[in-house]
Parts: sequence; C-alpha cells; structure tokens
Amino acid sequence: MASSTKYDEALGFHYAIGHAGTSSDLADFRGSLTMANTFVSSAGTAAGSPADSKLFAATGAFSLEGIGFRYVAAVGGTSADVAYLHGSTTSHNTLYGNQTDASSRSDSHLISSVHSDEVVGFSKLYAYAGTAADVAHLYGANALQTPTDSYVSGINAGGHKYYVDAHDFNATFFNA
Repeated sequence: MASSTKYDEALGFHYAIGHAGTSSDLADFRGSLTMANTFVSSAGTAAGSPADSKLFAATGAFSLEGIGFRYVAAVGGTSADVAYLHGSTTSHNTLYGNQTDASSRSDSHLISSVHSDEVVGFSKLYAYAGTAADVAHLYGANALQTPTDSYVSGINAGGHKYYVDAHDFNATFFNA
C-alpha cells in the first residue's frame, strides 16, 4: 500500500494547536513579518511528556503550538525574533548555531535522535543542553566562552544581526 501525505493549514486564527499523528511528523511554523516572534521548543521528557513547540507574538496577537512532533521548523519574520530551544534529556543533542541559509539568514539546528528543531531568521537564539554529553558547533565572529555558556554574535553576510547562546553544553566548537 502506498503511503499518503496529508497537509493541514490554518489561516487567520489567533490560536492554533496541532498534535502529531506519528513519531516522524513535521511541524512548520511561519512567524509574523510585522510583529516580534518568540519560538520555544522542548524535546519532551523521559517521564513521557511529548515534545512541545510554540511560536507566538509578544503582543498576544497569535499563538501556534505543535505537540508531539519529531521535527519542528520555525521561520522568523522580523529582526526582533527570539528562539529558545531545549535539548532532549534522554538523548545526546548537537547544536549547529548560526549557519547561514541561501537567503543569508541565521539558520540553526538542535538535533537528537528523538527530536529536532530548526530555526531560520531569528536574530537571537538561546539553546539549552539536555544531557551532560551535548555538543555545540557555533558559527560566526565575536566568540566568547564562560564556564556555562558559549556565545557568538555579529552581523552575517546578508546584513542580519545574530546572537547565539549555547548554555551548559559539554563541548563547544567555534567555526568562523
């Protein structure tokens, strides 16, 4: 039997919540082009709580939520957008912070065997390790490392400002 693909789209709603139907489903969020967007994503817990990802406007104008999705992508729309990614507590996580996409926007990934996030076009990213073995690869200039955090910040080739904070990762590799 051939597999089928189903796409659902909700337009014009202030609030929308979607639940994954399978363990390999993808949620794709698109932020406002006129209001600051905030994206928060967590991989779930060993206690059984599912992955939970939210994209919302600070003004309360809209809120999108995806529950139980294995892969989550979020695209920002303004220079004031902020993303918070929380790694899996049950599986090794790898952060690829501030790579550049084809449109010269910041493109970051937090990947594990149970949950993966991608954020594109967010000017600030705060990523939190979930295990003691997590590793971060940060791309960009103006690198700084403290005992608990590693940062890169600057302006990329497309003229977009970026700031990436990798918190509590076991090892960090800086790539210019």
